[in-house]
Amino acid sequence: MSLDFLSYFRRNKSARRFQKRFDILNSIVKLRGVTRYLEIGLHEGRCFQRVECRQKVGVDPEPQLKISQPQVFELTSDAFFKINIDRFDLVFIDGLHHCEQVLKDVLNSLQFLDPSGSIVLHDCCPPEEATQNREDGPQRIQKKLRWNGDVWKTYGYLFDEYPDLNSCVVERDEGMAVLLNSPDFSVRESIEDQIEEAQKRWAKWDWGTYLEKKKSWNLIDDAESFRRFLKES
Repeated sequence: MSLDFLSYFRRNKSARRFQKRFDILNSIVKLRGVTRYLEIGLHEGRCFQRVECRQKVGVDPEPQLKISQPQVFELTSDAFFKINIDRFDLVFIDGLHHCEQVLKDVLNSLQFLDPSGSIVLHDCCPPEEATQNREDGPQRIQKKLRWNGDVWKTYGYLFDEYPDLNSCVVERDEGMAVLLNSPDFSVRESIEDQIEEAQKRWAKWDWGTYLEKKKSWNLIDDAESFRRFLKES
């Protein structure tokens, strides 16, 4: 067996393990030594069950878990953060797909995130305009059609507002934005002020804004580049 074939096989095997959200999350768990994981928005718990972490906490007001899971809070994320006292190394946000709520979840998570922790946002790369329209959400969900919501606006705001925040967007599974915390990073305003400021900007943003902003994001599409991003950050 040639070395070229072995190299090709290994690359393709790695690529097959870098398709889904839990693949990306498990890469972070492994490479950044994550032991405490929080997931906001469980639904049926398919991702939650596949994340390989020692301590896992899930939050969902109406979870539809197929298997009973310990440490699942049947609460909204807002209610959870009011009672939470634990810290986390990794937070995955996949709850209500409205930019205001996602930004609120990010800012609340930062208060309980380890200085070297990470936050991941799902649905940051909607494939077409219809999948990110707020108004179409309930109808698309009812028909079991793809709907990403306007989560991309949250990442776009954070990317613009905090250029020193180390981040990338993995172009797999409809877009996974990865934000890496650091001891030097801090939020400059209250959560309410941040959301108010963000809403003023979002009012002017449309599908064309997304397409233009995406050009400046740190986009990653393969496992090796993502591993390098995590190791060098």
